[in-house]
Amino acid sequence: MLFLDSKKITELNRRFFKKNKKTNVIAFPLHTRTPDGRYLIGDVVICPEVAEKEAKSAGMRAEDRIIELLIHGILHLDGYSDRSSKDWSMMKKKQEQFFNEIIKEKL
Repeated sequence: MLFLDSKKITELNRRFFKKNKKTNVIAFPLHTRTPDGRYLIGDVVICPEVAEKEAKSAGMRAEDRIIELLIHGILHLDGYSDRSSKDWSMMKKKQEQFFNEIIKEKL
């Protein structure tokens, strides 16, 4: 996981996805093994500036929004998509399940 400011995440979004705008999270799948046998699923890049604005708009804590974005990114690395409304619905359900489990553990 990597945290980047809005300028840097905009650069990544433009370079890899041809979108010249900031975003909240980007996932970069790797799915490879290291020489010592560890499996690397990929990288998740989060923009805390965007996450904080989204959290404020949603009336939630920034920390919780960042957890949601991390889960979202990991789900992308695991093959989930949010390109269609059907895919987004399935992904959102899974994201909420994981989020609720994490929040329950924090209490």
